[in-house]
Amino acid sequence: MRQMTVVALLIAASFVVSGRPSMSQEQPGEQMTPPIQSPSDVSTQSPPTGKSQQQEGEGLATPDQPAGNQVQATRPQTDATPQGPAPPRLSSSFKIRVTYSEKLSVPRGSDITVTITDANGHKVSQSHNSTKQDGPPYLLEIPIKKIMAYPVTLDAELISRIGHRFSERTTIDESSLRGDAPIEIHLQKK
Repeated sequence: MRQMTVVALLIAASFVVSGRPSMSQEQPGEQMTPPIQSPSDVSTQSPPTGKSQQQEGEGLATPDQPAGNQVQATRPQTDATPQGPAPPRLSSSFKIRVTYSEKLSVPRGSDITVTITDANGHKVSQSHNSTKQDGPPYLLEIPIKKIMAYPVTLDAELISRIGHRFSERTTIDESSLRGDAPIEIHLQKK
């Protein structure tokens, strides 16, 4: 009789600790082993203290709150500001729209050169094109075949067949790229 009482108490204790029965009824005289807890069971349980949830200061579960002894861990918040250049990433191409404000027409066949340099100082791409129209805007698509770190610097230069020279340096970060919208570069006469 005494062994059955001990078995019943152990079963009840394992039910209270784990929230579910973990052993089947054993016959008197058999050796009892404590219940095995998985790592997830151990991390979500509080140690048995013999006190109820209300005595430990935990409220009973409400409809919008899960039941049980669950401890919600808070994660330390990290600073959202980037430290140094953004990690490298591969982009397939840049669409660029080149303009200038001077009241002159650069004849077709003039040269446009755009050089892209990443945050680490590596030349990612360089494009040489001839203009196909008199005057801006000039739409270019520059293929990117290397991994690059943002922010990137775009150096654009337009050299007219009749001697005019325009250039501009623009730095862009990854957040300024918007889908298929071209990057605007406004050249200045030199």
